Amino acid sequence: MADGSGVKRPREGEERKIDWRKWKKEKKEEKKKWKEIKLFRKLEKEKMQELVEKKKEEAEPNKDEGRHYTVSVALPGSILDNAQSPELRTYLAGQIARACTIFCVDEIVVFDEQGEDSKTVEGEFEGIKKRGHACVQLARILQYLECPQYLRKSFFPQTPGSAVCRAPEPLRQSPPCSNR
Repeated sequence: MADGSGVKRPREGEERKIDWRKWKKEKKEEKKKWKEIKLFRKLEKEKMQELVEKKKEEAEPNKDEGRHYTVSVALPGSILDNAQSPELRTYLAGQIARACTIFCVDEIVVFDEQGEDSKTVEGEFEGIKKRGHACVQLARILQYLECPQYLRKSFFPQTPGSAVCRAPEPLRQSPPCSNR
C-alpha cells in the first residue's frame, strides 16, 4: 500500500477477485440442473414401478371376494308339525337357523307340502298355534331370528301367541382357523 491507491494487490498464487454474484448464479443453475435430473430419475422410477404393477395384475387373475354361488336350503313347513308344543316349535326353528348359520347357508326356502294356496309371510301374525300354518310360522320365526335385536320390537310387535318366540343364545362365529 505504498502507492496509496487503496486497491489490494493479489498475492503470489492468489487469483483475481471472484465475482460472487456470478458464482452464486452458476451454483444455483447447477443446483437446478441436479434437481431436474433427480426429478426425472424419480419419474422414470415411478413409471417403471407402474409398469411392473400392471404386469403383475395382468399375470394374476382377478381375485373376486366372495363366492360365485349361493347355498340354499329348502325346508318343508310341516317340519314344525312334529313338535309337541309351541316352545318346542320355536326351539326347532332356532336349531335350524343355528345349523344354517354354521354351514354358511345364504338362503332358506320354506315350502308347503300340502299345496294349498300360496301364502306369504307378510301381514298380521296370529301367533304360534299348535296346528296349521306351519310354513308361515317357520318363516316368521326365521325372520325374527335374522333381525337385529334392537329392531325386533319395532318389526315384530308382541302378540299373545308370539310370547313364546324367544331367540336362542347367539352363536359366536369366529373366523376360520387355518390349522383345521
